[in-house]
Amino acid sequence: MKRYLRDFGRVVTCSKKAFTATETAHVVGISERLAHEYLALYRDYNIPEYADRLEDLVTRSNPSMPMSKGKKGAKKA
Repeated sequence: MKRYLRDFGRVVTCSKKAFTATETAHVVGISERLAHEYLALYRDYNIPEYADRLEDLVTRSNPSMPMSKGKKGAKKA
């Protein structure tokens, strides 16, 4: 659950920086399809009623927004 929230927060951060879904997927280390799903959720809930909660998710997930270091589950040499 923590990873999903962290990744969602990172997608929101990329969106605020005007990254494309493809760029966002690469930076966050998720599929482009999942980036689109997170962006759709963000568009749906980016309203004043949820502003504080969204900001909290973004703040908690992006201490310095470390970039992904390769695909999840990939073997390390």
